[in-house]
Amino acid sequence: MKIYILKTDIDNYRGCYLKKTLVDRKVFRKLNKGNELTLTPEIQLEYDKENTNPVGDICECYDFTAYFINNKCKTIFLGIPRFNIQFISINDDFILCNNLEVIDSLDKHKTKFKYFESDIFGVEQYFFKDYDYPPLFQVKLPNSLIIRDYLVTNDFVRIVNDNNLKGFLFEEVWDSEKD
Repeated sequence: MKIYILKTDIDNYRGCYLKKTLVDRKVFRKLNKGNELTLTPEIQLEYDKENTNPVGDICECYDFTAYFINNKCKTIFLGIPRFNIQFISINDDFILCNNLEVIDSLDKHKTKFKYFESDIFGVEQYFFKDYDYPPLFQVKLPNSLIIRDYLVTNDFVRIVNDNNLKGFLFEEVWDSEKD
């Protein structure tokens, strides 16, 4: 099994900006922490007008860390077993993804962590425990911080490629065969 970090292809597809900057930041502190949002955030977004690249099936907001997908992606993702995402419709173009799958799956003895002073704040090199991984997830660090990155399995990558979804990039971070 391989695990990848999900990224967006901002070199070839448009990203988006907040149209209205007065957004309740408390909403974004709750986003992608494994909990459902109980109300739809009032967000106004627009595509990057300076960028003439086409719109992909996924885009990243430049103003805060969040992924937005279109209805094509949502329909495909709803058919994936164990895909634990809350989809929040913002408007006809944007559906906000809130990841609900946060797991403690790092092999703490092999993983090389990034430190600031004596505090762990990220991962330099990933090593994972033997686990039945869902297609998309986030991980907790030993200090209970949740890494912002969405991690995906090779099954997720295959589904994206088989359905010709645009705007997705994947950076391999772990291969169980090499561990």
